[in-house]
Amino acid sequence: MITSNRLRFTGIATGIDTDMAIQQMMKVEYTRVDKMKQAVQLLQWKQEGFRDIANLLRGFQDTYFNNLKMKDNFRSPTAFSAFTSNVKSGGVSSEGITVEAGAGAAVGSHSLIVKQVAEEAVWKGTDSVSGGMKGRQISAENLKTLTKGKEFNVTYDGVTKKIRLDGGSGENGSYTNITQLQEELQQKFDIAFGITNNGETTKSNIEVLVNGAGLEFKSKGHELLITNVSNTYVSSLGFSNGQTNAITGKEINITEEITGKIKVSLNGEEAKEIDVHFTKDNIAESLEQQINSAFGEGNIVKVTIGENNKLQIISYDTSNEIKFSTGDTDNVLDKLGLSNGATIKRMEGSVNINVDDTGKEFSINVDGMDYLIELTKDYKEEDLEVLAQDITSQLSETGVQVIVDGNKLKFTNTNGNQIKVSNNTPSVVENLGFKNGAKNTLNLDEKIENAFGIEGNVKFELNGKTFEFGNDITVKQMMDEINGSAIGVSIRYSTFIDSFTIQGTKTGSMNNIQFNMDYADTNTNTLFRKMNLITGESSESGYEKIGYSEAKDAIFNIDGVDANRTENTFNIDGIKYTINLDPKKVDPSQTFDIKIGTDPDQLVEKIIGFVDKYNEIVDTINGKYSEKRARSGKYEYYEPLTEEQRKEMSEADIKLWEEKAKQGVLRGEDILSNIASSMRRVLYEKVEGLDIGLYDIGITTSNIWQENGKLVINEEKLKKAIQDMPDKITQLFTKESTVEYTDTKNRNQRMKEQGLAHRLYDILQDNIRTSSISGSKGLLIEKAGQIGTTTEYDNTVYNQIKAQNEKIDELLDRLMQKEERYYAMFARLEAAMQKANAQSQWLTQQLGGMGGM
Repeated sequence: MITSNRLRFTGIATGIDTDMAIQQMMKVEYTRVDKMKQAVQLLQWKQEGFRDIANLLRGFQDTYFNNLKMKDNFRSPTAFSAFTSNVKSGGVSSEGITVEAGAGAAVGSHSLIVKQVAEEAVWKGTDSVSGGMKGRQISAENLKTLTKGKEFNVTYDGVTKKIRLDGGSGENGSYTNITQLQEELQQKFDIAFGITNNGETTKSNIEVLVNGAGLEFKSKGHELLITNVSNTYVSSLGFSNGQTNAITGKEINITEEITGKIKVSLNGEEAKEIDVHFTKDNIAESLEQQINSAFGEGNIVKVTIGENNKLQIISYDTSNEIKFSTGDTDNVLDKLGLSNGATIKRMEGSVNINVDDTGKEFSINVDGMDYLIELTKDYKEEDLEVLAQDITSQLSETGVQVIVDGNKLKFTNTNGNQIKVSNNTPSVVENLGFKNGAKNTLNLDEKIENAFGIEGNVKFELNGKTFEFGNDITVKQMMDEINGSAIGVSIRYSTFIDSFTIQGTKTGSMNNIQFNMDYADTNTNTLFRKMNLITGESSESGYEKIGYSEAKDAIFNIDGVDANRTENTFNIDGIKYTINLDPKKVDPSQTFDIKIGTDPDQLVEKIIGFVDKYNEIVDTINGKYSEKRARSGKYEYYEPLTEEQRKEMSEADIKLWEEKAKQGVLRGEDILSNIASSMRRVLYEKVEGLDIGLYDIGITTSNIWQENGKLVINEEKLKKAIQDMPDKITQLFTKESTVEYTDTKNRNQRMKEQGLAHRLYDILQDNIRTSSISGSKGLLIEKAGQIGTTTEYDNTVYNQIKAQNEKIDELLDRLMQKEERYYAMFARLEAAMQKANAQSQWLTQQLGGMGGM
């Protein structure tokens, strides 16, 4: 239970243990908090469960579908070779060349010398496109707002740090010049993002510069983002965001005279029943007069009819709590647009003196006019009067005053004005000269008109296809159209190096990138110059490309014969050769010695390992899907432990309990059922163009129904199949489809065409990929995220947890306010009892005196 941290002396007169009494009164209320926290814990366990499944699938992928391990990659024919192969260079095993012996291969030895690696044509921008983060001019007025305590967020390669200004030597701790600000920001960035070693901090990779009358942030090779800090300061003053001394009803439509009763309660006292009567022409004045007369204490409320014919009731004294309830069956309140129990809450805040107020700001709205309240110092308990004065001074033209009562802030002299206290939207980033959310990389969703300063249409030709775009198209839309045109090139933008690359999709000297544009086309010239892809100067063949490398053939010598191919993978005499060398590190003097042998047992063991891992995944997923929640003898289910329960248990008991409580958290989750059923289905659907399936090579489904589709291997039948039809087995697993993975419209056709390993790999990608061309993630990643990536804090379950925690915070705020009301109630009781005791003592003294007469 949360209780106030203020020191209280209670129960002196009444003899009541106030703290204990209030704890008992609040116990049921805090049970709701425990229930909500248990719900959060279940969500966290569910997230962990999904991530465990994702890691299991990722392990399967890394073991059997990894392009860096071709011998075990079941999507590659290399994994299914019944032959053995050995590649050495200088007597040492080498992965510079990989070989696959298939049909037509023979046992023997070969030598291979690589002279050149096949490459795609690459047209790569040589400089930063966005030019870093250049802010606009910082005016003298904006510079004055950047005072001590002002904060903003900087996100550097996904890591977010809060930067808090120390302030300068100017008015209210502002900066006297931009250089003073630049020097401090550089120091702050170095501390936040530099490396600390032996107490010394090295310079960060963020450089802060003065650019004219503005700032510039440079961080090449790193992603930088600046945003305003979310403002929640009014809660530190004891107010809720948007708290007001008024209530506003729904739109009303009164056409006849209304009479009836309403009940109004002031500060929790017994409600007064008030006779009301009004017409459509005098609703506000009549209701105001009738309520105020009922209390006979001057002005209690002010009533107005506002926008959209809505009734508004304003409390004159913001420390009052006024509750309205139905007084008769006519339900006059409903006709006034108010709900039964509508309440103007007491508007007074208990200040949290532990929060540093320096640089904080918030908004006070007085009758529709916003006033920005800015604080330039930190107020301690003894400074609360100064805090109230500083706020009042910034409301001087309204006449509203803020005073201190105990450690609470109250509003006085409101004159019936509506007062509303809110967190304003900070503008520190804007005052620094940047847009909120500014990045040091190009915004691909920006129109090319704004991104590159294009004033009209652009038109150019790539590989024989003409492209024409208006300047209102976004950068991403332009890239998508080029990438979807099937012309043998792709265009991409790297946020890491802030540059564009246009690259051929095929290797070989016949596959160069052909580019043409009109010499006099200023807009197209501007586009490609600002993409840093052309010089902007003409030559006989047109505009000269920057950073362009032509496509190349693979050139090699095999067994003494010179040859070339357009690709790095080629077949000679039944052997598939793949060159894996870095094009920049080719050594024409290096000889690769290749030996081909045979061993079918090796492939049998490899397939057994593959099936065992598949069975483990299916068994785990089905187990989690069907696992029931554990029941206990005392409770219906093992629920997450509350904080109080944990205090009463040992670590060992907690561990055992939570093991039970975690059971069944993924029960019935469709995403698990879909994964398991998809994996089973694709293994038994016919591969188009092949006349064999798993059954034909000795792999069948278990006939034990509890095993849910696990595979069983007949090793003898599998070994014979490997000996009799090695090429068909290879095709069964490795056959590729002509349909790309990203072509979602033709996914069914892709599934029919491709081999079993490719089908399984697609299912893994559908669930655990961390990115795609469209930017979407795998289903498990979208659901629960992956630790160490941006998805860790951007996924469905995380958002559910975040929303639940926000509800808990809101509930705790309300319960704290309720506790405060209880303490106030007992304090009034204490005061009344003290007064009664004093009167009793006086009377006793008087009677005693009379007895002596």
